Amino acid sequence: MIDSRTASLLNLVLREWGPGGYLCWEAGGEIVGASEDFARWLGLIEPPSLGAPIARFWERLSRRCASDPEELRQALATLDHLDLRVREDGQPLERRIRLSLRTLCEPDIRHVLLVRDLSGSLAAELATRANDARISMVPPRDTLGEVRLCLAFEDVRERLTTEAELKCYRDMVEASSDALVFIDRALRYRVVNVAYARLWRRSAKAVLGKRVEDVVGRELFETKLKARLQRCLDGGCEALSFVDEILVAPGVAKHMESTYTPHRGDEGAVIGILVTIRDVTERVAAELAVRDSEQRARALLDAMPDLMFRLDRAGVYLDYKANREELMVQDTDLIGQRVRDITPTAFADLIEDKIAATLASSGFQEFEYALEIPGRGRREWEARMVRSGAGEVIATVRDITDRKAAAARLHTLSFVVEQSREAILLTDVAFRVTYLNAAFQTMFGWSLDELRGQRPDRLNAEPDSVAHQTNLYRRLESGQEVFSEAINRRKDGSLFHCQFWVSPLRDEEGRLVGYMGSQRDVSEPRRLRQALIQTQKMEAIGRLTGGIAHDFNNILGSVLGFAELARRRHGGADAKLDAYLEQIDIAGTRARDLVRQLLIFSRGDRTAKARPLPLAPMVEEVMRMLRPILPANLDIRLKLPDTPLRVRVDPPHFQQILMNLALNARDAMPEGGVLGVTLRASRLDDGLECLVCAEPVDGDWVELIVSDTGGGIPSEHLDLVFQPFFTTKAVGDGSGMGLAVVAGLTRTYEGHVLVRSRLGQGSAFHLLLPPVDPMTGTDTE
Repeated sequence: MIDSRTASLLNLVLREWGPGGYLCWEAGGEIVGASEDFARWLGLIEPPSLGAPIARFWERLSRRCASDPEELRQALATLDHLDLRVREDGQPLERRIRLSLRTLCEPDIRHVLLVRDLSGSLAAELATRANDARISMVPPRDTLGEVRLCLAFEDVRERLTTEAELKCYRDMVEASSDALVFIDRALRYRVVNVAYARLWRRSAKAVLGKRVEDVVGRELFETKLKARLQRCLDGGCEALSFVDEILVAPGVAKHMESTYTPHRGDEGAVIGILVTIRDVTERVAAELAVRDSEQRARALLDAMPDLMFRLDRAGVYLDYKANREELMVQDTDLIGQRVRDITPTAFADLIEDKIAATLASSGFQEFEYALEIPGRGRREWEARMVRSGAGEVIATVRDITDRKAAAARLHTLSFVVEQSREAILLTDVAFRVTYLNAAFQTMFGWSLDELRGQRPDRLNAEPDSVAHQTNLYRRLESGQEVFSEAINRRKDGSLFHCQFWVSPLRDEEGRLVGYMGSQRDVSEPRRLRQALIQTQKMEAIGRLTGGIAHDFNNILGSVLGFAELARRRHGGADAKLDAYLEQIDIAGTRARDLVRQLLIFSRGDRTAKARPLPLAPMVEEVMRMLRPILPANLDIRLKLPDTPLRVRVDPPHFQQILMNLALNARDAMPEGGVLGVTLRASRLDDGLECLVCAEPVDGDWVELIVSDTGGGIPSEHLDLVFQPFFTTKAVGDGSGMGLAVVAGLTRTYEGHVLVRSRLGQGSAFHLLLPPVDPMTGTDTE
């Protein structure tokens, strides 16, 4: 049997021998082991039996030889190996084998016959391995029986280990993703791995043995590689390294990092060059990207107005980016300087505290401070400090002096705008609302959130608002400033007159950025102006009519007087003449009544006979007097209070007012209707405007309401009904002075007139007179 030590030695021998089989016998000639393939390699049907004598095997082997190799044992005693041709049992010659004899001396002497097949593809490999064999024949040293040969055993474990390592290195070279070649002094490839061959789109076999310039191309060889290779062969360097952009195929360029290392022989002379080539295209692209990123970052830092400082834990400047004129210390370099040594104590305390706080936290510190800068005065600074590493911080510092000054100005301007009583509106270039001040929101009732992003068209209440806004936008887009008046609408739907000014807004470079509008509620000034105009007009008309009435009254007196004289002299003599004189009397009487009204209108401020009187009795008296002259188809509805309402008035004046209002209502209902007369005490607080003086009416009043159910007054006539001589009646049916007299007398007693009218439903005239205190007899106003 084969012990473990012998088995280990057999494995080593077989590794050196290569593919094949073995037969092992001990010094006494007894077979102790054989491999499974041993008999097959020799063409034996039955393998040698364990325990059988070795001499019997030699006889069997001799009979298998196609030619007599003389005595096998004698031949093996003189040769390292013996090549034989053998035939299998019953088969013609067809196998060529090689035999070799080995002797193992540890732990006991063992003999080993090795066999391998030389036919087929293994022949070349076996021949090569046999030439490298280092086991040699030695003379026999034993005297036991059939054994005439003895091989000297050589321990090949170190060699086999070396070969195994070499095989690993070869595998590593082949598996390497880097291109590896060995170039001899003739500049031919002697070792080529797959990666290098693939780089040039060839096989390793096609590159091996070729000249370098035949593989890489003459241009690349002459321009770059030749000088590098020659420098290595000259021994002028230990290693060379380059990164080149190489066109490895049409349209395919790669960045390759090449390392050239001279290889020296045992005597130190350079025998070749080991070249390592690595595809660094991605690395170069990444490096270029990093470089570009760094350049952009540097450009960004240079473009930033901020100052930057890097300091250590002790407050020592390690690096900085700043112009000299921006530093407090301008006569020395900051690097290596300690903050406390070159700056005021208060500033140094602040910086050291912020450094400690920054290093103690994972966040950042933001703070502001002020420093006196030579040549620039006191400047305000904003700093942001963050950790940049172990025991270091980076501080970015920005000069905010101008920004704070601008912010202060903006705050002041904002305060002025917000506190302004003018309604201010800002829009963008498309006329969309971007800002409303408080006065605007108060005036219109709209908040900024409700109007932001919308055009202010909904605020315009002009009858032709669309055309009005379109014209406004057109003028603004042409660069004009617009100053005008318009009727605007509040959120609650109420209308008011507004005076506005709108102009384009431009930035420092003159570019249009939006529009600004300022608006003022001119309802009150407009009302006062209209009231003044109305008063002046009424006064002018009063003086005019007063003068005309006086002269006309004189002329009328002469006409009536002469008509009376003519009647006395010729009365009854001529019927036609009597008729003519009668018409003169009628016309004269009517003219006298008109003159009387003109005089009342022109002298309405004469209130010397005015005294506190209850109005209810006078209302009843006037209505009794009017009843006979009112049409029967009128339904008179009189409503008087239970308590007396007193006002200061001249009775004839009040009677004239009520008569004119009642007759005006009668004329509005030619087909009949309801004539209402109501007297009551009223308190007004809704700010309705008097139609005579255009002033708002509030407070306590004695109210006389004369209403009708006629056709109503058109809206375009409401402002004209109290004008002298205005009438909608046919020529000869009215003088247009009835309501004008009412207006004049009402203003004489500091009263007001409100008119409510709806077309098709009738009208109501509200006469408001100031009440008199019943205890004191004075006006309660």
